[in-house]
Amino acid sequence: MSLARTAVTILGVAYVLLGVIGFLPDPLVQASGAPGASGALVGIFPINTALNVVHLAIGGSLLYASMATPSAIIAARIVGVVCAVLAVLGVASAGAFGPLPLGGAEIVLHLATAALLLAIGVTNSAE
Repeated sequence: MSLARTAVTILGVAYVLLGVIGFLPDPLVQASGAPGASGALVGIFPINTALNVVHLAIGGSLLYASMATPSAIIAARIVGVVCAVLAVLGVASAGAFGPLPLGGAEIVLHLATAALLLAIGVTNSAE
């Protein structure tokens, strides 16, 4: 399996788990004072139903694309840009962007995901 497929698979599983765990009650999800958040995953990541669905969509698309190297590379580029936009929106909106609580550790999560996926997408050829 190529590096692109491996990285996309790992991040896909991580985001699907993040989305699923976000729907679970205590002790994994605690109360949060962040704007727009219904809770905080492990007390760090502000979440709500809309953001859980976004995480499930990101994870599902990455897992689907991980079946072949060219699709994994293209998905890495597209999802990398989406995560970069989510990080910028989190910084610009100071906590909540519409229904999405994008502040705090969510900014770091999306920025790190964007950096990794864009690095994978740029350094590999989709042929």
